[in-house]
Amino acid sequence: MLSRVMLVSACMLMLPLTALADDKAAAAKAAQKADRELNLVYQQLITRLENLDPGRKKALVDAESAWIKFRDLECTFQGSATGGPAPDRVLYDRCLATLTTERARELRETLAKTAGD
Repeated sequence: MLSRVMLVSACMLMLPLTALADDKAAAAKAAQKADRELNLVYQQLITRLENLDPGRKKALVDAESAWIKFRDLECTFQGSATGGPAPDRVLYDRCLATLTTERARELRETLAKTAGD
């Protein structure tokens, strides 16, 4: 009976670790998906601007470079909310997913407006 109790206790202790691993994986997957989506719409917009307005293309490249720096710094800040020595990876990846998804939406809107130029 004692070994059964110990086994159940060990399993109960593993649950938070499993949930944490699942949370980390889900956050990382969401960040990767958002990044792929952003890269796709960014490339579409770059291609369109190359043909329509090269000066505007350069402005987009500069803006995107600055935005990436902002996003990375903001997510490092958001990830530091736990107070540890390094950013919490789940918080960091969730932030990346949120900000990157929003940026993809913004660029998609710009792409749609640019089609009418």
